[in-house]
Amino acid sequence: MLKIDNINNIGKREIKVFFSFLLTIFFGFGLFFFSRADAAYAPPAGIPAPIFGINEVAPSTAIKCSSWPSAFSPECYYIDNTSPAATDIGNTNGYPNRPRATIPTTYAAGSYAEVRGGPYNSITITFNGTSANPIFFRGPSALDRTTIHGVGLTGSYAIVEYINSDLNGGNVGFLYPASYISFRNNTVQGTGVLLTGNQSALSLSGGTAGHNNNLVVYNNTIWNHGQWNYNTTADVHGIKPRNDVDEAWILENTIYHVQGDSIQTGEATLVGQSYPTKIYIGKNIMYENKENCIDIKGGTDIIVSENICHDMLNAYGDDQMEGIVTHNSANWTWYINNTIWNSGFGIYTSGSANQYAVGNVIYSIQGSSNPSSFYDYGTGIIFIGANPGAIVNNTIDNTQHGYSEAGGGVVNMANNIISNRSLAAGYDQMIENTTGNTLDYTLTSGNTKTRWGGGTYATAAAFNSATGQGAHHWETNPLFMNTAGNDYRLTASSPAINNGVLAQVYATFQNRYGISIARDINGNIRPSGTAWDIGAYEYVSGAPDTTPPAAPTGLSVN
Repeated sequence: MLKIDNINNIGKREIKVFFSFLLTIFFGFGLFFFSRADAAYAPPAGIPAPIFGINEVAPSTAIKCSSWPSAFSPECYYIDNTSPAATDIGNTNGYPNRPRATIPTTYAAGSYAEVRGGPYNSITITFNGTSANPIFFRGPSALDRTTIHGVGLTGSYAIVEYINSDLNGGNVGFLYPASYISFRNNTVQGTGVLLTGNQSALSLSGGTAGHNNNLVVYNNTIWNHGQWNYNTTADVHGIKPRNDVDEAWILENTIYHVQGDSIQTGEATLVGQSYPTKIYIGKNIMYENKENCIDIKGGTDIIVSENICHDMLNAYGDDQMEGIVTHNSANWTWYINNTIWNSGFGIYTSGSANQYAVGNVIYSIQGSSNPSSFYDYGTGIIFIGANPGAIVNNTIDNTQHGYSEAGGGVVNMANNIISNRSLAAGYDQMIENTTGNTLDYTLTSGNTKTRWGGGTYATAAAFNSATGQGAHHWETNPLFMNTAGNDYRLTASSPAINNGVLAQVYATFQNRYGISIARDINGNIRPSGTAWDIGAYEYVSGAPDTTPPAAPTGLSVN
């Protein structure tokens, strides 16, 4: 049995589902197949809610499997290889008093399978569910997950939950054809031993025959995949939609101590395969990996929103300790309202078009080795060759450099706070290309050091006088709630309030996706006052404290 000592990471969803289940029983509505939770899932900023995979609640066995425990019920499966009564002989479905000993590999629409005991050998499962009659395949509960040594998932309309895959014999994979399958509330644990080759704990990729689509990976814990503090580069990742996958949601997972990235999309080279599209990465907690929190290698329309990423300072070889990194000609990539600290770069994007960093909080970024370089470590946000791009409404604190545009990109920079630069030789603003870039509506906590092409300026006024850029600039204390405690909300007297501007990036997102991202990192609508605020937080008078709690560290898993 798997027990997670830090129950806060796993309990909220189960409590919500439990009470929804009780209410549905009370009112007697439609539990024969499944029911939906009362409250629809609220996705992170800019991410559409998945059509299937989060709100659905498993049926009541008292209704769905009414012949249990003494006889089998159609569409119901009960498996427990630890029961003395377990047998597969003349026992297609199993039931509590006479379970199956092995797991059936194919399920018809409307099936419900409960898997107890374990562990079980690696297995590939085919689901033939429908939208009206999905399949539930599950262990007993979040506190009693059933161990399976690797799981392959194929087919459609199924929810897999309360399973522990311990990677002994195989990883977890969505195998083509896979559509409308949700892998939620599970654990995927490795052994912590050194791994080689390019692999991931959980793969979403399709194949040359076709694409996987509409997949959900929600509220799982993935850890110990490979040797995370090894001193040589190895692409061993947590979750990876590598190729031929469209519309996948990676939401609210906790991923740590993996030998590569927590999440990687795409690959440096894909021959005869398609890069992933419409990948939604939101509200994940990621820390202490060998490489990065998120590595985007190619792909289109990838939205990274409201994630927490920290402590990516364990890099060796060619790893650069990025919180979030994008390259390989990715297009339309969005970094919205993420929180990143303790890494060599906060957000790093290279050689990709349509790159947008909006509303992020980035602090304690370090590692500078060449302060005069536009490409130096210790930079909060660096866009290399982004054309077009935008760096808007971010709060960057205690970094060696604020942000940098390098490599000939065309970037709009507006509404950013850069405070407490930690390197005297560093720069708050570095802009290598002086053609097409715009920089304005900035607040820095002291005299602003700026590089503009070959020129260097020690104050905002000197920069504006020489270049005409940065006409709206405040060099003063931003008056955060608690800088020492990394609470960057604005106090009522902050000069950042109502001194910003409506940036084009918000309309760009709305026009492309039909969703507004005009809300801050706490979910407050922008603007809430008479004008836009500068920085990641919008000041709202009397607003409740919705600052997210600190990310968990030192989780104990037994």
